[in-house]
Amino acid sequence: MKPLDDAKLKDALIAAYHGKKTAEPGIYWEIKVMNHIRSLGPLQYDMTGFVWRFAAGACFLVLILSAYVMQTGFHPEYEMTELLLNDSEGLAFLSYFANII
Repeated sequence: MKPLDDAKLKDALIAAYHGKKTAEPGIYWEIKVMNHIRSLGPLQYDMTGFVWRFAAGACFLVLILSAYVMQTGFHPEYEMTELLLNDSEGLAFLSYFANII
């Protein structure tokens, strides 16, 4: 393959750029375009599949979390006490965002 001459290529691109004519739309161009857009009608997007997949995933997550809570127990007052006694910096950081204390 023959190597490209950068100067020739640059000159050709500059000449092509300066030699181009801007396209002017005709008098009925906007009308034709708008009629075409109107003929397309509203977009048809079916969300049914997404909703059912999301619902199935959410139910699965609820079941897993429920099983975990049933096994370990859910005691928020003990968790807050442990947070207060063992991690005061974390509690201060959390209270900044959640207005706990």
